[in-house]
Amino acid sequence: MRLIIGGYAQGRLSYCRRKYGITDADIWDAACSPLAQWQGQRVIIHAEALAAAWLKQGKEPAQEVQCPFFQQKELLIISQEMGCGLVPVAPEERALREAVGRMNCALAEQAESVERVCCGLGMYLKNSAEER
Repeated sequence: MRLIIGGYAQGRLSYCRRKYGITDADIWDAACSPLAQWQGQRVIIHAEALAAAWLKQGKEPAQEVQCPFFQQKELLIISQEMGCGLVPVAPEERALREAVGRMNCALAEQAESVERVCCGLGMYLKNSAEER
């Protein structure tokens, strides 16, 4: 699995389209449908929406991503980096921000590679031996 992170409107999906040849048919949007409706697409965008849904169900997102589903070699997960900027005032927004951060950490730990996209440019934070 590869993890792509970055802040809001930093060009994560455009970057992945260019680098990995992603098409619309390859993409499943977690913000639009529950994980149960995933149909095998190789790219999951808006993974932070999974964290929000799991929190509403009383689940811990960092634990939920430990399952074999998220360890598929061909899977590319695009998630927002929410830890920058002002700390939200509302407790539920702070809880979501923390949950997404912990989930991204758990995903990064098991990922083959992790890339951070800023201003449409990618940089490796973690890289497998095959890509060095």
